[in-house]
Amino acid sequence: MHTNRVKAKVDFKFCMGNIPAMLRAAKNVLSEKQYKELCTEVNKADGYLEQKRIIFSYVDP
Repeated sequence: MHTNRVKAKVDFKFCMGNIPAMLRAAKNVLSEKQYKELCTEVNKADGYLEQKRIIFSYVDP
């Protein structure tokens, strides 16, 4: 069965510990507007864990 809707998935396995790499991976699955909002929120966040939580909240369904 073929479906036109493909669910994009981001593999953060090789990006963990590197926020810029996680943002680059997320850019492939987000719209331009969503990506800009994500970058703004990540830049305002304090600390790695908070930044990671924000990125995952945008990418995980």
